[in-house]
Amino acid sequence: MRKALLVAVATLCVVGAAFAAGSIISSFQSPFHPSYVKGMDYYGGYIWHVSNAANVIYQTTTTGSVVRSFTGPSMTMGIYCTGSYLWTCSFSPAMVYYMTTTGSIINSFSGPANGYGLTFDGTYLWYSSAVSGNNIYRITTTGSVLNSFRGPGTFNGGLDYANGYIWVADWPSSGAGIYRITTTGSVVESYVPVPTSSRTPGVCWDGNYVWYNDYSGTHYVYRMDTVLTGIRPASLGKVKALFR
Repeated sequence: MRKALLVAVATLCVVGAAFAAGSIISSFQSPFHPSYVKGMDYYGGYIWHVSNAANVIYQTTTTGSVVRSFTGPSMTMGIYCTGSYLWTCSFSPAMVYYMTTTGSIINSFSGPANGYGLTFDGTYLWYSSAVSGNNIYRITTTGSVLNSFRGPGTFNGGLDYANGYIWVADWPSSGAGIYRITTTGSVVESYVPVPTSSRTPGVCWDGNYVWYNDYSGTHYVYRMDTVLTGIRPASLGKVKALFR
């Protein structure tokens, strides 16, 4: 019965590129307010935030209190935290950076296109570019492109890898969406952000809920319950920690 329910819900989410409605659990104002927000990531009870407009990286609690902040590389768009280190990507120049959680750059290399989102699966990096074919790239930690595919929306932003899938934030000027896709690009589930006027450049998964931010409206960060992930065994939501 449980398997049948999962299949039914998956069908409702995917057929005809239909969007499901997620439930907002909590929210707080972005540390970048009133400036623009970009990528974000969750690790160990904290959220990391970046903005190419401010060139600052913030670590906050899940209620928005700032833990630390420091200057990041120019035009930073995407971020992923491993625990002791950060991966970030920048739009122009198109670069990938490996740095400490206090901002010291350890290594860097050129990205395959102007970077918007970045995540890590434990072996490879996943890198999105909204202006170069709207592609998502799988690359090595030294910058070699292994493969790529077109993203699910029209303007790929933030990425987050969890449980063998990739969350993608799509943030065009209208019609924004949040997607969970396979590592070959097939859509598993998708959501319309709330409020519906939101543009969503950043997304991350905390093991139980999706977090996303609003680029040009409220400048808030939202925690959202989902349809498919909400009825999966709770233990499956913790797998992401194995790759940190």
